Amino acid sequence: MTAQPNRWMRIARTLYLLTLAALLVWVLAGNRDQIAELLRVQRPWLLVAALCTSFGQLALNASFWVRALAAMGEHVGWIRVLGVTARSVPARYVPGSVWYAVSRAGMLRSSDISVRALSVTALLESVLTVIVSLAVGAVLLGFSGHLPGEELTGTVWTVGLAVLVSPPVLNRVLGWVARRRGTPGGAPRLSWRDYRALVVWMIAFWSLSATTFTLYLLSFGLDLPAPAVIAGVFLVAWAIGFLTPIAPQGAGAFEIVFVALLGVSGAGPLAVIVAGYRALVGIRDALAFAWGAWRGRVETARLNAPGDGPATSAGR
Repeated sequence: MTAQPNRWMRIARTLYLLTLAALLVWVLAGNRDQIAELLRVQRPWLLVAALCTSFGQLALNASFWVRALAAMGEHVGWIRVLGVTARSVPARYVPGSVWYAVSRAGMLRSSDISVRALSVTALLESVLTVIVSLAVGAVLLGFSGHLPGEELTGTVWTVGLAVLVSPPVLNRVLGWVARRRGTPGGAPRLSWRDYRALVVWMIAFWSLSATTFTLYLLSFGLDLPAPAVIAGVFLVAWAIGFLTPIAPQGAGAFEIVFVALLGVSGAGPLAVIVAGYRALVGIRDALAFAWGAWRGRVETARLNAPGDGPATSAGR
């Protein structure tokens, strides 16, 4: 029953990517001079800063997983989860939004962590990432006067975020998603303390992600709105791209939504520069994967070294 829908989804993604590539070529051909001018990095130190802060995203993501697993009685060392996260980054480039989490779960399964704990952690991550990114983005846009009502809108979204991530509401959302995905053991039942901790880690992650993108965009010296507006639009556009099923990693959808919401002139060339952010993330991912692979070899060598028994293999 699921083979046919999956086949049509693959066809839709292929057609989407071909159309996206054609549009990119068309924009590049029609705006060569303007794009060449815009691509001159006027503040290279901001580009370097963006690359540096992008590594913090992986560290915060690993911290979220450590805390979520601990909430379910599974205690894993942060450096181990960080290494697994780094080795899993190639899965981010596989079409579909689940493979990054699946890759990490598969690697951590070798540490005897229960399937339920890993499934629930992936579920918490996917649900909270959408709720938090959308809400924090709206809060930034509201308080920066980019939405009707200005400060009032920002306050409403702040209260809305608090309600959405409260256990009574979040438990219902998680229950619905768990039933749709067939999560082993069903939805988690976490305490208020656990939920607060996970939400704080998620807010920290998306705040740093928005800062990284803002630093990247400001490095080109474009005529742009305030940094808070750029960060807010980035968060909302990313969430919409994430929820677009035919767009791998939100490719195309994120750029189009970002430029449309930002509301500045020169939409085509700006979209190309926004798309270039993926190159920065790609460099980060390549370096992170190299470190993760090296660490994985070191761990394997240590486990296989004479005199190192099962106690060493815990790595937890």
